[in-house]
Amino acid sequence: MINRFAVDGIRLESGSNNLIEGNYVGTDVSGLLGRGTGFDGVFIVGGSGGNRIGGLLPGQGNVISGNNDEGIDLRIGSANRIEGNLIGIAVDGTTALGNVSDGVQITGGTGNAVTANRIAANGGLGIDLRDDGVTANDGATTAGQPNLLMDFPIVTSALLAGTSLTVSGYVGSAPGQATFANASVELFLADADPTGFGEGRTLLGTLTADASGNFAGTLTVASLILGDRLTATATDPAGNTSEFGPNATVFAPVGMSGTVFEDFNYGGGGAGRDRASAGGSNRPAARVELYDAAGGLVSFTASNAAGAYAFAGLAPGSYSVRVVNASVTSLRSGYGPGLLPVQTFRTDAASGVALPVTDHVGGVIPSLADAGNGARPVTARPSSIAPSCGR
Repeated sequence: MINRFAVDGIRLESGSNNLIEGNYVGTDVSGLLGRGTGFDGVFIVGGSGGNRIGGLLPGQGNVISGNNDEGIDLRIGSANRIEGNLIGIAVDGTTALGNVSDGVQITGGTGNAVTANRIAANGGLGIDLRDDGVTANDGATTAGQPNLLMDFPIVTSALLAGTSLTVSGYVGSAPGQATFANASVELFLADADPTGFGEGRTLLGTLTADASGNFAGTLTVASLILGDRLTATATDPAGNTSEFGPNATVFAPVGMSGTVFEDFNYGGGGAGRDRASAGGSNRPAARVELYDAAGGLVSFTASNAAGAYAFAGLAPGSYSVRVVNASVTSLRSGYGPGLLPVQTFRTDAASGVALPVTDHVGGVIPSLADAGNGARPVTARPSSIAPSCGR
């Protein structure tokens, strides 16, 4: 128990490879009440490196909470590990007992890993590189800056079905940045930080970014509910940990479906007819593609024997569906290979309501020729010529 010192609770000014384990720093003997130090709970300066604060085995983690400045202030030092601690939380793992400023502040050195901690309820950021608030991602690492100003993860989708949480996203300023290949991405139940970036109250699991800095996977979680928010940190193979990324809301997966069918008697103009009115035939084996709002190909499938297609496990959002003309066959007399259908569209989703579409004969933009599989952008996805089909 280390508390009520006028300055810092623990101060490392020189030497390396120290272990700080199993302490209550800034609390009373119960670990539930604040008895903070005058400044930082743990202060590392003078180039002290290779230290481990906490640990992953039972009894190694510290409670570093209730202090009057940072929980941990790493001013100058490299290759330190901060792991398995409660920072801003009481020993019961629930009660808020925040440090007045940041949970962890790193203003010098590299390779300082902050992993497997529970950080919440602090007056500043959960993790702050450079002591200047949230540092925006720039898609790069910066020599001479604390932890190279490692970019944080962006969670683009968090879908919960029972106890299965499926998460995807990327590290960096955009998807596909190889600078962040093989980064370890820790996912947390987020605390309600007013910045919207963290803090990381409960560790849910870890994923690894691929060679392009993107990550995806499914975690088994307990006590997570729809509407909860996630945050994440990224740590590169050299041990540079980022700040917490922006919080992302947990949604239930959604789906969308439809039917590809042929309207034998479509007369042109007006709204596309539904299958019952058309009296046409369902078209199997048509390639149906799903695109996101930015025009990226999300998935594709083929219509079944009844002409039906479906996409499941989607994050809520706006999508476009495209049927590749060359994949649609016809039962009309005179049909042969090389003849392409003219697509009509039965409905368009607007604010969740399916509305009739009028005069979309030949696609959304009839003047554009139909492209091949996986074409982008969205504007290159209408139709061409010959037997009529519906969607």
